[in-house]
Amino acid sequence: MMKTLKICTLILFLLVHNAIGQEEGNTIRNLKIGDTVPDLPITQIINDEKTSSSIAEYKDKLLILDFWDTFCGSCINALAKVDTLQKVFGTQVKMLPVTYQSAEVINTFLIGSKFLGQNKVDLPYAVGDKVLRERFKHRTISHLVWIYKGEVKAITGTALLSKANIQLILDGKQPDWFMKDDDMGYDLNKPIFKIHEGAYKIGQKGAVRGYLPGVLIKTIAIVNNENGTLRTFFVNRDVLGLYLSQWAIIKPHDFVPGPQRIILEVKDPTKYTYNSKEVKDVWNSKHSICYERLDPIGTDKVKIARAVVSDLDSLLGLLGRWEKRMKNCLVISNIDTATDLPKYEGRKIPKKGRELFSIRLSLEFAQINPPVVDETNYKGKTDILKWIDLNDLKAQLLEEGFILKKEPRLIDVFVLTEK
Repeated sequence: MMKTLKICTLILFLLVHNAIGQEEGNTIRNLKIGDTVPDLPITQIINDEKTSSSIAEYKDKLLILDFWDTFCGSCINALAKVDTLQKVFGTQVKMLPVTYQSAEVINTFLIGSKFLGQNKVDLPYAVGDKVLRERFKHRTISHLVWIYKGEVKAITGTALLSKANIQLILDGKQPDWFMKDDDMGYDLNKPIFKIHEGAYKIGQKGAVRGYLPGVLIKTIAIVNNENGTLRTFFVNRDVLGLYLSQWAIIKPHDFVPGPQRIILEVKDPTKYTYNSKEVKDVWNSKHSICYERLDPIGTDKVKIARAVVSDLDSLLGLLGRWEKRMKNCLVISNIDTATDLPKYEGRKIPKKGRELFSIRLSLEFAQINPPVVDETNYKGKTDILKWIDLNDLKAQLLEEGFILKKEPRLIDVFVLTEK
């Protein structure tokens, strides 16, 4: 009887040990929304009353794990908001930034960070983490995991971290937010579409589909020497940006194709241009697309770009093209010494400033000015380094022998029309 009991005990031990071994191996399951979170260890914490802890110790709080590192600028900027919300909610919430980086690296960073110092950020940090990142796998950071009463309630970016959203979770309500889903198993080396099902053929029309959850924005060309193909594909790209990227190959320009040079002849412009009132991830999920085509190896890149544009026109029911339109512009021109400004005595010899080309790009890159047209044919430098506003720039250009005026001109604009 005793021998039988010992054997049963040994078998039970081996079964449990095997289950634990699987959890510690490559079969560790990624926890998702709705899952119950086991009592995972938090092995090292700095800047806190506790030097280590576990998930279970925060069962009566809303625990928000914020995965970040010191190389992520947006993550660092978000720490100020994280700290502010921690102070607002006090003991109801535990904000815990989590990183794989060591205590030494993080302490050095915290001491040297002017931004965190100026914003008086005073947070605890889980450092040297291996366990949590295995249970909450992700491709991009910031990656926030919301855990309340032992259950994963949400997985988001920092855009959804707000006082209202925290209170919603504390009130026991189920959020209907757009959830971050980093698909760790998707292999971009494999075709997005199944070629054998006739989605597309080599050198013929490509294929398009909507947003692919959990996959980063990508633009990739892969050569397959075995079948002699060049696979061009775009993942989670906005339609307007995809058009512009291909037209930049077909017809390169020396100006910034900002909103002042974009004309949308469409019913709903928000499908093509991001509205900052909406969370960017939500907008991407609604309006981004994936596209893929195959061409023979060696196909000219301009030919491929033209094919992509043609496919987008056909598959999406659009017409995207550059054409000439009359637009109000900022025009830089030479002073006419016969009629303009008799005090002007000739252009100074430039020594240290910017070229007109650089000034024009800066004006257009700001995206608040009309398109800029340079009619001077001047290729040298100026003494202009910076300016306060357009009036200041106008005065400085005048000293260089140029006039800056607002006048209509026939210029290149990108037009996107729904058929």
